Amino acid sequence: MLQRLVLIATVTAVSSTRLQAGESEDALWFPVGETLTYHMHWGLLPVGYSILFTEWAVVEGRKLLVVRFTAHSNRFMDTIYPVNDELVCYIDPVTFLPIYLAKKTREGPTRGDDELFFDHQNKVARWVDHIKNRTVEYPIQADTHGLVSFLYWMRSQALTPGDERDSELAIDDQLQHFRIKAIKQQNIRLDGFGTIPSVLLKVSVDSNEFFVRKIPGYVWVSTDQRRIVTQMYIKAPIGRIKVLLHSIQEPEDEGPFLAAHPPPVLPHNLNLLKRL
Repeated sequence: MLQRLVLIATVTAVSSTRLQAGESEDALWFPVGETLTYHMHWGLLPVGYSILFTEWAVVEGRKLLVVRFTAHSNRFMDTIYPVNDELVCYIDPVTFLPIYLAKKTREGPTRGDDELFFDHQNKVARWVDHIKNRTVEYPIQADTHGLVSFLYWMRSQALTPGDERDSELAIDDQLQHFRIKAIKQQNIRLDGFGTIPSVLLKVSVDSNEFFVRKIPGYVWVSTDQRRIVTQMYIKAPIGRIKVLLHSIQEPEDEGPFLAAHPPPVLPHNLNLLKRL
């Protein structure tokens, strides 16, 4: 579930961009502290929710953007196909390239606990699988993105019907090649928001790996400057799940919300960043 939700990011070409002269790392194209909440439905039945939010952190004197994600099934779905996914990613706000990503997942009987380290200077990524106790290193480019950095980089770009993009992302133990095509504009109606003009995107992947098979084929992204995912469909063992934007919490409003939905805590060791 986590992979399917996070992969809504794959909608533009990979690019490494530095802030313009005179700007600070705070001058991003989205508000840091913003919280996005999505509700998941199986037919008419609610089956879970996911939360995506950002914050600043200082790691060994270095200011980094932190993106946190969590997805959970509700009590009803827990009896059928429990989902408990957590992810945290550290991003350099100047290059907007990822430094570190950790995720812990439980989706039905499958569990995951892994970390991905990016060394763009030496063009190497290192994936550590704590479940199978193995480490994989593989070559990347100086501007290779991961899932999360690509998700937020997407929000600086605009896609119109007819646009196509090919991209490579570092995902777990390998690079994955994506094709994205903007199909058409559609109005998505959401409770609490009304009608939101969105662009429908088709996502395809040249791989049959287990991880990749869970990518949503169709995603809708708002056409305004915030470019937020409004709706998507994902495949699950129980059938097709509809994911809808439920709420947007602005930075000044995040306190009460995060008090009720605390951020995930992952057993990652940030001292490993010293190796990069």
